[in-house]
Amino acid sequence: MRKYLWNQLILPGINLSDADYKICYESVRKFRPKVFWGFTSALAGFAEYIENNEKDVSDLKPQLVITWAAPLYEHEKKMLMSVFGCPVTNIYGTREVGHIAAICPHGSFHINQENLLVETDDVDGDYGGKDVGEILVTTLENTPMPFIRYRMGDVGRIASSGCSCGRSLQVMKDFLGRTGEIYITRDGRMISPNFWCRTFMNDRIARAFKRFQVIYKRDGNISIKLVRKDNNSHEAESLLKEFLKKNFHSDIKVDFDYVEKIEPQISGKYQMVINEAKNS
Repeated sequence: MRKYLWNQLILPGINLSDADYKICYESVRKFRPKVFWGFTSALAGFAEYIENNEKDVSDLKPQLVITWAAPLYEHEKKMLMSVFGCPVTNIYGTREVGHIAAICPHGSFHINQENLLVETDDVDGDYGGKDVGEILVTTLENTPMPFIRYRMGDVGRIASSGCSCGRSLQVMKDFLGRTGEIYITRDGRMISPNFWCRTFMNDRIARAFKRFQVIYKRDGNISIKLVRKDNNSHEAESLLKEFLKKNFHSDIKVDFDYVEKIEPQISGKYQMVINEAKNS
């Protein structure tokens, strides 16, 4: 019904295998969408499937890819732009309060100030001083159940807009990730999930590993689950060890756990960082 009334095609978005992506590819070839809109993990996985299997989508020519339900990291954005040949954006929001912010064509994360009041709060002083803190959202629409300073569980900074797109709406900057994913080192430095993104974007490391998950253990050590692209990962592992040695205290032990697959959460999202020390 949605397809005929609104010209929309709904495809699976969680726990996708290559067989599922094959069905998605065949469906997209027939439907020829102008806009892709979906979970960041699903769209990135679909692009990766197309790239790895050398599928041809050059004639589809979509106008835009819209990702949501999870951050869009730079390596995912580059892959989506390369595969689909169009701009890629990301929407930040929740089911409770709706769309909070979106990335404009000039790269700024503009806040939906017409409907929401967005603030930050750093209760424990863990996030680097003023302006950076946990994101709080208050709904401004007249509803039976308003949300007042609703804690999002994400950390970032709110700033005035100086964007060249001309929008005067405030912007979100220094979006560091979930509160539970941020790790404070023994010498007081903050390690956000973006640190791990930059680490695994290194070309030699990226060529060796398909997916990773970082686990901060209760004993203060780190375990990293790795899914190999092939078995020739010794050089990448040595490079990774050397990089981590420069960024973490010398008495922190880092173990590599090679696995066949890293399972997503029930929501379909892949959790990049698990902080057992924070949850203990």
